[in-house]
Amino acid sequence: MPHARSRCVDVSIARMTSVFAAPEPREAADRLMLLALADNANDQGVCWPSVPTLASKCAVDKRNVMKTLARLEDDGHVRVERRSGRVNVYHLSAS
Repeated sequence: MPHARSRCVDVSIARMTSVFAAPEPREAADRLMLLALADNANDQGVCWPSVPTLASKCAVDKRNVMKTLARLEDDGHVRVERRSGRVNVYHLSAS
């Protein structure tokens, strides 16, 4: 039986591969942010990385993360479940 961590990596790779294969988003910053989210996603495409984590992965500042996430949400690539006082939950679209 595979180790739990290796299963998580397999899921992450499958999600990231689907981002690479999709024609959208076309903007590099949006695609990079979606890849960072996919890197943390489970089988259902759900993840909850913090804004500082996403900023670090994408080598941008927190404000840039927030603007990019808003764009991804507006374009339908991500649904954001906002949780007061806690980290948001991100639901990646199936496409």
